[in-house]
Amino acid sequence: AGSVDFVVMFVPGDVFLTAAFDVRPDLFDAAAEADVILASPGTLLAFLRGVACGWRERQVAEEAEAVAALGRELHERVARFAEHFGAVGSALGRAVGSYNQALGSMERRLLVTARRFEDHGAGSRRQVVSPEPLVDVPLLMRAPELVDDGSEVA
Repeated sequence: AGSVDFVVMFVPGDVFLTAAFDVRPDLFDAAAEADVILASPGTLLAFLRGVACGWRERQVAEEAEAVAALGRELHERVARFAEHFGAVGSALGRAVGSYNQALGSMERRLLVTARRFEDHGAGSRRQVVSPEPLVDVPLLMRAPELVDDGSEVA
């Protein structure tokens, strides 16, 4: 870690590099084996543009991975929230059902006896009023992402 893959050796003129190749035709290959890239004014700009392009591609790849990681995290959070939201809806449905069941019991059993007190003159000044049943219930989740059809294998 921390080491470079290659070194760029800048030769300040194409004529110098051409003269060096005339004297030693295998210079380019020998330099490449030693991880040295020979660059003259004519090739340095192209090389630097290639490096810049590589850095941009690497940055785009890193950003794409970061976006993918955020997407996975968001998906996990949406799934967890949907579970909690479904549990709240189920609890609300049970609460409404329990309320209506208690109301039915009050109307069928408790109020019948309370009215008998009134018939015998033993009622209070207050009127016994029967509450209305609740008809609003939580909506069912219908979005395919929120409905567990049992097809997913753990």
